[in-house]
Amino acid sequence: MEGMTLAEVVSAVEGTFVGLDDPAEITPTGGCIDSRDVETGQLFFALPGEQADGHRFIDPALAQGASAAVVSRAWRANEGAGHPGPLIVVAAVDL
Repeated sequence: MEGMTLAEVVSAVEGTFVGLDDPAEITPTGGCIDSRDVETGQLFFALPGEQADGHRFIDPALAQGASAAVVSRAWRANEGAGHPGPLIVVAAVDL
């Protein structure tokens, strides 16, 4: 992912970008799955888990400086409908 723009990441994961910024102008600095550990510029991967669903922590991750959150289409179609982003919406988010 190093050196890739958000637009290139979106293409690589066959996703859709939601947000106001131009994804070709943003270069993520890495990735993170724990919203408490997000560093500025990283992608936040909203993974579903046995204890907690990462989709619940999208807003805190973005507030901490994540460049975008990678989310599932199912979440976006339901709870995340209308979320302004920045999001990369993919078929599924899991390990």
